[in-house]
Amino acid sequence: MAIKLPSFFSVDDFAGTDCVIAAVSGGSDSLAMLFLLRDYFTHSICKKRLVAVTVDHSLRPASAQESSSVAYLCAAYDIAHETLVWHGDKPQKAVAHLARIARYDLLCQTAEIHDAGVIVTGHTLDDQAETYTMRALRGRSGRGVAAMPRLALLRKQFRLLRPLLCVRRLTLRHYLAGLRIVWFDDPSNDDLHYERSRVRKCLDNDAVMYACRAVSVAAQKRQKESEAVAGLAIRLRMCLRSERLWFNLTSLRTNDMKNFAVLIAMSAAIMGGVQYPVIGRRSLIDFLMRKSSATSRRMTLSGSVIEMTETFLRIWREKRNIKSCILKPGQSTVWDGRYRVINDSDEVVMLRPPSWKKLQQIISAATLSHNETPEQDLHFPSLETTCMICGRSGFDLPVLKTHESCNKDIRIERIMLPFDWLVSGHDLAMFRLFQSVFTVKIREKNYTLISH
Repeated sequence: MAIKLPSFFSVDDFAGTDCVIAAVSGGSDSLAMLFLLRDYFTHSICKKRLVAVTVDHSLRPASAQESSSVAYLCAAYDIAHETLVWHGDKPQKAVAHLARIARYDLLCQTAEIHDAGVIVTGHTLDDQAETYTMRALRGRSGRGVAAMPRLALLRKQFRLLRPLLCVRRLTLRHYLAGLRIVWFDDPSNDDLHYERSRVRKCLDNDAVMYACRAVSVAAQKRQKESEAVAGLAIRLRMCLRSERLWFNLTSLRTNDMKNFAVLIAMSAAIMGGVQYPVIGRRSLIDFLMRKSSATSRRMTLSGSVIEMTETFLRIWREKRNIKSCILKPGQSTVWDGRYRVINDSDEVVMLRPPSWKKLQQIISAATLSHNETPEQDLHFPSLETTCMICGRSGFDLPVLKTHESCNKDIRIERIMLPFDWLVSGHDLAMFRLFQSVFTVKIREKNYTLISH
């Protein structure tokens, strides 16, 4: 007998898109999500084109057959379905982590093809409890134990929706049984070689409910922190000048210090091209709380230099471990974790930081604008860490607004690595603030320099 579950969706979940991607592995969680989603689109005012997508990671001999079975099931219920295969050599270490990245990359590619703005997964309350417990056992606290948000942003483009985080797996299996739908059990879920499998074996009902409450508290705190940090950044007039991020400290208050430390740690990670910011480090807090003086003081964090005076704080990339690379026609790359460069030209170019001599040569040939004064933008220690594009057409320094470009059809955008692949819904306020600051264009028609 079929059981009726409440709706886990709202019209707002799918606003602005005509197509929705459902990530379906063939397990009970994702199949339940698929049929709940199908039922919602059928009986509500929200009508969307639904495409089920199965990713075959090719990690187990049975994976291809399981993908075919999902395709057959979808065809029986008139649901559009595609199978994507993770090709290439498979990793020997961190398999689950790298498979997850590959899976989401493939889902994003398919979403782009179908012009779908939303990707839905079947993560449940059990998954949430496992994630919380794993992070807590690793000694994480604060932001980390907020675990998975219901809504996230993939590649700053696709909404990642996890609508079933409030429901237990067993409930979903009862729902599928009522529909007479059979699911697959991935044998790796019982493989104690994996941390998640070991944690799953240890979680009883009380532990799951405890994790649920702890996640709720942590998620609320993280979202409030994100909003407070964004507000503080506005008050401190955070702005990007060439290769330095500036903060005006005249309105900084003593009770701002906790949020100020988060703001600076996140900023240092972005400026240093580091994916994971170091939040809560005691040395940073001590540095920021030290009594101000007329002279500046410095520290390094996440590959960045942090310079603080009585009235200003400035952050720029530390001049070390910056590698050069070759970019052939048609190729793209992320350079130093700070710039995404796309070579649409017909020439091979090199990406590298400029030497002091080359900087002088380029700057002397440029006409300085009103906003590019030696005291502000022409700061050589930071400019020596920027991206210079070298090709047969000449040398380009896109960060300088007045520098006339030589290499045509090179697209370059500044990225924020902590937010580049996945943005937690808890951090959206902070992400949007940073995005507004790092959106910078230069004038030359051959370049698009946009920081997202």
